[in-house]
Amino acid sequence: MAENANTFDDLLVKTLSDAGWKKTHRGEKLGKPEMEFNNGEVTLQIGTRPEPGWITFAIFDSPEEGSDFAIDCPDKLASVLKTVISFQNKISFDDYKQYLSELVQVCPKTYVDTGDDLVPLVDSDDDA
Repeated sequence: MAENANTFDDLLVKTLSDAGWKKTHRGEKLGKPEMEFNNGEVTLQIGTRPEPGWITFAIFDSPEEGSDFAIDCPDKLASVLKTVISFQNKISFDDYKQYLSELVQVCPKTYVDTGDDLVPLVDSDDDA
């Protein structure tokens, strides 16, 4: 089981590092696979969650303004990361919802993390 976790973590770090992502200071300090990428408009962060096979995805346009998501697709990690990398240079806080729909298509088990609950994110054209 620990070997699978290491493989999962290694895939996350290697794939994102190869795409220009850096380890976060918090990830370095805690020895966790937490990565970030800044495209000049927003900062993206990806890390692991306590649940095996889950990752976090966050987008921030300032330290106070951001959105957090949880993704449960251990068998599709490579596809999820490839999708994020495909939009990392063009995503902004104004249009991030269109890119999230790409993530939901790859992994339907994508949730908004409200801090108290995980709310399923559904691929929808509604601007509710």
